[in-house]
Amino acid sequence: MSADASTRKWSKKTLYEVHELIGQGKNFEEAIAGRVDIAAAEDIAAFKADLERFSGGPLRADLDALLMTGGHVEVIRSALDVLHVGDGNSKWLTMLACVAAESDERIHPFPCAATRMGKTHMLESMEPLFRERFKRYDGSSPKNLYYEADRDGKGFLRGKVAYFDEIADREDLWPILKKVTDSNSDRLEHHTVLEKKAKTLELEGLPAVLTAGMKDVTDDKINGRFMKLPIDETLKQTSDIWDFSAEAARELRRKSENPVVVRARELLSIVMEGGPYRVLVPLAPCVDWAKFEFEQPRVDQRNFLGIVKATALLDRHRRPAFIDDGHPVVVASESDLNEAYRRWRAIGPTAYIKLDSMAFAVLKAIPRVGKSGPWKPTADIKTKLEGKVAPSTVHKKLDALFERGLVDRESAGRYNEWLWDRVVSDDRLEGMTVSTESLASFYGIPWKADFKGPTGRKQEVEEWAVSTLSTVSTGFEKTQAAGLAERMMDGQKPAGGAEER
Repeated sequence: MSADASTRKWSKKTLYEVHELIGQGKNFEEAIAGRVDIAAAEDIAAFKADLERFSGGPLRADLDALLMTGGHVEVIRSALDVLHVGDGNSKWLTMLACVAAESDERIHPFPCAATRMGKTHMLESMEPLFRERFKRYDGSSPKNLYYEADRDGKGFLRGKVAYFDEIADREDLWPILKKVTDSNSDRLEHHTVLEKKAKTLELEGLPAVLTAGMKDVTDDKINGRFMKLPIDETLKQTSDIWDFSAEAARELRRKSENPVVVRARELLSIVMEGGPYRVLVPLAPCVDWAKFEFEQPRVDQRNFLGIVKATALLDRHRRPAFIDDGHPVVVASESDLNEAYRRWRAIGPTAYIKLDSMAFAVLKAIPRVGKSGPWKPTADIKTKLEGKVAPSTVHKKLDALFERGLVDRESAGRYNEWLWDRVVSDDRLEGMTVSTESLASFYGIPWKADFKGPTGRKQEVEEWAVSTLSTVSTGFEKTQAAGLAERMMDGQKPAGGAEER
């Protein structure tokens, strides 16, 4: 064939034959040998494009290559940017929560912000990436879960991503959600009465749960099981959304699904296939947990380790892995801990105070006066934040800060006009401030004194490998443990050996 690549069309028979050979394990070059006469790079690209359209998605061989080199991370990041403008760290953590549906440590994100700020849109943007796993429960009654379990079986939510919109006002869902989001269990048994008969809901394998809200769930048990994430309410974010919407508004017709989204979805599908996975973090005992200054120490540590495990699972093709008693196990590396730490730090105090960066900007604009001087009127606070926070937003954030007990107020002498005082000390305010720095600005994870040097951490991993992995393989030796430790320190996939079995 000598036609120009832009006009070339290959027969369905040729595309089918190549597609079948690739499905049988042949690489691209082997599959096209003797069937397709192409040499130039642009011809190869054109044929691959036709083959992807014929196959209904990207080629598995190309996807596997991306996973082995780590190139899948950039593809997924690009897809997230296509689906939702801004909120980079929060949407990445939400994506990791969806991946964690196949991990032994599920995490449940709860983006919080004022109404109409994009928190729901961010959660819904996960659906195109996890299409086969995403289950929406908009306005759903708890009874619906009972009927679905009857119809589809006890495991119908295993490995799924369950989206419940705005649960703060839906108290009928709380009893079930308490159990669904309980990280101490992977099964659920709940009892109720349906049609005047006792009914039991049994689930084996629970989902990752996504929800959002402008306020907390008042039930402390369920509230503590969600990881609060900030939503960007800045004027710059609003401007970026305007630009995005303006571009979409002038399109003549809706485009077909973006290829980068299709590619990211296929990559994530491969990452999660073969689960559920148990993810081990051998370096966890080396971490100086006191340096984290957790507000809810036990809950926050579990959420943090959930991020570590999801990060390792996302990159499992380059991580040490083995089979233990028939179950796949992935070993997290030091780079997974550092990556999770940067993202945890970037959440800021939203994780426990449940307020966004705009609320902290308002809080910072209020002086701490107490009884020593006059309190600030709302008008002065608006003036100080002019060009940074919209006046209407200042009102909303002041009310939210007052509800949290972070500011005090007294009447200014007129209806609905207030004078404000910050209750939080200057030192505490400094520690609370949501950082606007890039992820790269956060240093690596804090280690205990005995493990601050890489030699101590490597020795700890070697000892762990000998004591743990020797139970998996009788042929496991100390030399293999040293090699495993070396690979864990740089996060690379093992070259081979008993620990991969």
